[in-house]
Amino acid sequence: MNRNGKNYQVAVVVPIYRKFTELSANEADALRQIAKVLHGREIFFIYPPTIDPAEYIRFLEPLVARAVKVPSKFFGNLERNNRMLVSHSFYRHFAAFDYMLLHHTDAYVFSDQLDYWCGQDLDYIGAPWFEGKKDPVMPLKFVGVGNGGFSLRRISSFLKVTANRPFILKYFIFTRVYTFLHGHHYKAVRKYSGIDYLMAYLRSNIGYEDEFWGLVVPRFFRWFKVAKPEEALKFSFEVMPEVLLKLNNNELPFGCHAWEKYDPVFWKSFIPYNASNSHQQNTTI
Repeated sequence: MNRNGKNYQVAVVVPIYRKFTELSANEADALRQIAKVLHGREIFFIYPPTIDPAEYIRFLEPLVARAVKVPSKFFGNLERNNRMLVSHSFYRHFAAFDYMLLHHTDAYVFSDQLDYWCGQDLDYIGAPWFEGKKDPVMPLKFVGVGNGGFSLRRISSFLKVTANRPFILKYFIFTRVYTFLHGHHYKAVRKYSGIDYLMAYLRSNIGYEDEFWGLVVPRFFRWFKVAKPEEALKFSFEVMPEVLLKLNNNELPFGCHAWEKYDPVFWKSFIPYNASNSHQQNTTI
């Protein structure tokens, strides 16, 4: 129960893209941590028809996890994953919940702060971004919030936005046009037109799904509340975790994302690390 007296219904949603036996040891540890820290929550695996989620479910026993099958069109590459996470049909699976905690297998949760964050009256929150995103520009400057790999999403708000078919259709069209122009066709025509201006305009209205929710949606839906960077760094770290830890008074956030990718040396002090990164099939919770 949150301090305001409300019981929030939260779905912890873990996308799985490959067989359980193909997980790394660190990914298995991340699932084990979910079971340890968020054991009182409802846990869901979302999976394509090509994967059997039974081993994932058994791995979390005695916790009861559920699995939600989604169409294959939403799996296979980043573009398809983006499409799923801006799809009305995807969020309808979780319409009975107040919030969704999206937790990829390369994320890690440190403590159960879900009630606190649900009580902040936000529609979307993820780790903050610096200028330059994955390759931060010095001096460091916050430019927004929203890394999707470990993010909290208010279901009613996501359903409301994705129900706006013209808006979502425009996103898909702009994304396709931008992708087309950014490919080999782009170089052939850019010198004959003002296409650079078009590219800049399209880029400001699309982005990966987390950029879409964190940066684009709030511009068009003024009621859509995204956390400020100073709040978000208490929720999650991704790029530059050592800097974010200092900014957060040397306190760990609720969770983190892509810790192996961006600074595994830093995270070794806080997260069990399997250097071999090989799966241990007989591991139990």
